[in-house]
Amino acid sequence: MTHTPEMVARRTALCLASGVDPADIEPGTGYDLSRNGYDSVRASWIAHITMHGHNEQYGRPSLRKAFSYWAERRPEWTAGDDWEATGLEAHRAYWDGTGRTCNTSECLGHGREREALSLVMVDGSDEDGPYPALTPTLWVGTEGKGFRFTRATAEDIVRDLNACEYGLTAEWHGEVIRMSWDASYEPEPGDRDIAPDADGLYDISGWWPWDDFAGPTERVTPELIAELEALRVIRDR
Repeated sequence: MTHTPEMVARRTALCLASGVDPADIEPGTGYDLSRNGYDSVRASWIAHITMHGHNEQYGRPSLRKAFSYWAERRPEWTAGDDWEATGLEAHRAYWDGTGRTCNTSECLGHGREREALSLVMVDGSDEDGPYPALTPTLWVGTEGKGFRFTRATAEDIVRDLNACEYGLTAEWHGEVIRMSWDASYEPEPGDRDIAPDADGLYDISGWWPWDDFAGPTERVTPELIAELEALRVIRDR
């Protein structure tokens, strides 16, 4: 960030007007380096994590940058003071109290506990499914990512998809599923590969809306129950 003399002067004036000791105003930036300034920034980060969650892509890099700034200037205060751990603990306590989880993608406060064991159907279809899946705990008819299936279930989905006339087909290329579509599905025909993730599961969730399986219960076969148990082992290991 560029600190023009005018900006430094204005920040310094604001600090002085707020009662900050001149010795706690950083030369060259005009920033407040007082204990009150540290506690205010720390509290702001913890409050943000508490309410909104925290992930690798967005929150963590910015928090580390802020923490490093203070660690360079006030190491006696940052030593042993883990803003992230404190914020995540408060985040879990807050959301556990609501009986829900946050909607932050890949939130570090929840990890895999955010995944639920589910039986899902293709929304609007009474025939496609049910399919055992690991799903986000919060979803309603979503077309977003996060629905993960075993190879056996992925094979069932591919078979059922190819039996329909959606303009979308799938075929196996070794361990990879190749989804292909024509102009009746998307204006521009194309294809995309879905490879297994580190758990050997397939995220086949961004192609159509899903719905919870609501019965009849006789369609829940021993094979489906075994697949759910396999997913439980993967989720909890």
